[in-house]
Amino acid sequence: MLLAVNGGDEPFTIEMQAQVSRLRGLRACYANNLHTPADAAATALFHPLPLGLPGDAAPHYFEAALDRALATAPAWEARDKRLLVAPMRASIRIRTAYIET
Repeated sequence: MLLAVNGGDEPFTIEMQAQVSRLRGLRACYANNLHTPADAAATALFHPLPLGLPGDAAPHYFEAALDRALATAPAWEARDKRLLVAPMRASIRIRTAYIET
């Protein structure tokens, strides 16, 4: 399982990481406002979630990151077809579209 955590401005603390790390089948967790993981095992599991694409100052970094992702990603046919949708209120219209899809 791959998990992405967006906690807004709240930090993703070591204590929260300990809770998440107990999820069965967790292979990697990406989070914004990630505190430095506690040890090597947590460092291998938890990764900072980028907030957006870098601007003109570092386009080479973005291209290199894309190249690394493409080189290590499984073929489309081998990927999990499920879609992970973040929690949202029932009143949000896009939620209905996700459910219908």
